Amino acid sequence: MIVASAQQLDITDGVQLRTYYESLRAQLEGERSSWVSHWQQLAKFILPRNQKFNYSDSNKGNRLDTSIVDNTATIAHRTLRAGLAASICSPTRKWRTTKTNDPELNKQKDVKIWLEHVDQVVDEALLKSNFYQTAHQHLGDMGLYGTSAFSIMEDEETDFRCYPWPIGSYCLAGNESRRIDLHLRIVQMTVRQIVGEFGFENCSQQVQQMYTTNTGGQKENWYPVVHIVHRNGYLGGKSLLPDQKPWASVWYELGAYGNDAQSKGNYGLLRKSGFYECPIIATRWDVIGEDFYGISPGMDALGDTMGLQHAQKRKMEAIDKMVKPPMVASPSMVNQKMTLLPGDITFADTREGGNGFKPAFEMRFDVADAVADIRDHQRRINDAMYVNLFLMLANSDRREVTAEEIRAKQEEKMLVIGPVLERSTDEFLAPAMRRVLGILSRKGKFKAPPDALRGKKITFEFSSILAQVQRMMGVANLDRFMATVGQEAAVNQGIFDLVDLDAVARTYADLLDVPGVTMRDEKEVAAIRQQKQQQAMQAQQAENAQKLAMAAKNLSGTDTSGQNGLTDLIHARTGI
Repeated sequence: MIVASAQQLDITDGVQLRTYYESLRAQLEGERSSWVSHWQQLAKFILPRNQKFNYSDSNKGNRLDTSIVDNTATIAHRTLRAGLAASICSPTRKWRTTKTNDPELNKQKDVKIWLEHVDQVVDEALLKSNFYQTAHQHLGDMGLYGTSAFSIMEDEETDFRCYPWPIGSYCLAGNESRRIDLHLRIVQMTVRQIVGEFGFENCSQQVQQMYTTNTGGQKENWYPVVHIVHRNGYLGGKSLLPDQKPWASVWYELGAYGNDAQSKGNYGLLRKSGFYECPIIATRWDVIGEDFYGISPGMDALGDTMGLQHAQKRKMEAIDKMVKPPMVASPSMVNQKMTLLPGDITFADTREGGNGFKPAFEMRFDVADAVADIRDHQRRINDAMYVNLFLMLANSDRREVTAEEIRAKQEEKMLVIGPVLERSTDEFLAPAMRRVLGILSRKGKFKAPPDALRGKKITFEFSSILAQVQRMMGVANLDRFMATVGQEAAVNQGIFDLVDLDAVARTYADLLDVPGVTMRDEKEVAAIRQQKQQQAMQAQQAENAQKLAMAAKNLSGTDTSGQNGLTDLIHARTGI
């Protein structure tokens, strides 16, 4: 069949769509092919099982680590993966805060309380789902292969669920802004899974026959399925969906066309659907030029990793030759007993012209030099994988306010991965949280927002470990400043005229992420202070009235019949 262009494509014809997508798949896989050999080497020497270069290898447990003699790179990658997860989105710290695009609005108490409510709901949903497990694997793939992806789908039990995409199973492409907006993956599913997910009537005759056959086990046969996600207007501006959702999703069987029992629109396809947010999260460590796939620390360490395996093999071979060297013997000893066992005896012909029984050559191998060379390989691998950096972060005790020491030790090295943290925010955290927020919102998990938030955009602010260290630096600076002011106040009370104590308290609260419900806004504070001032004035007036009443009482009881100070004052004023 001739492949139609996107403009000529009849999007209601499942056969044309499937044919168009198959042509697209061939194009994308061709562009990806030059990366595959590099990824295969990375998997072979560092992480053999975390890949899917052959979609037919599902649920197979063959040993794949036979090329690894020294697992330094594997352990270094484990540290890199854990360090990235701890730095970017650890469940043990607050790495995300819900905000609006209006800084002044964020300060309003009712808005701040609602945003904290959103944070709490999202935190609970993330812990309930498999997000953190997936993020751990996702960041590990990014550090090893330079590119990683996973999907976030709605789930009845946990609201949403994440599905990792193994390297080698998917292709990517981007738009004019170099942002990834086209995702294609081949997924292995059993016949039972395909029917359960897409419906019996939408499956090919081959899948239907395997599902209904009386032969046991046919339902559990594996079958390749293609999943494509792209912007809804990708096909020449045409919408695949009646509801005009921004993202379109298409599933079809790789090896067979579907049935047209229901309608021509389903023929050749398993499902057409859409999403309000992109459900696929694709992240790169670093990107060169127009590439759609990224480069990684794993690629930097691959040469040393392969050299390390070679050096370890040669070292072990050399030690074997020294401990059990190849031997030469006289021809007359062919049928005699020869042994290399400790304490055993070999009778050798040492007469004139006899070779005896001795090593074939003298092996001189400096094991210490070989070990030093191996350690150089290991050090360079650890440096490429940022092992020292992340172990230093993990070993730092941040329970005490020692931010100055932490910053002095870490800031320079953290700057090295700063661009990676920024790219992870842009390509991983931000789109993932938009997707999670959208799903939870549609499920009605949030309270009604304040009226002030109508028409306002809700965003997330992400905080890395370095940002938190800098926040603690701000707290330490405020502590030192207030301590200095307090000391100066002992000799100069006027020093407090320079300090806005309200601003100091609010800055402390922001740096320490104090819940908004515990802080009053400026209007409330002004009202309370005005009320206190009025109460103080009323108390003063009452006190004055009481003093006047007491004075009047005292005057009324004064004897004016005789001469005293009061009668003299009255006489001076009245002449009486």
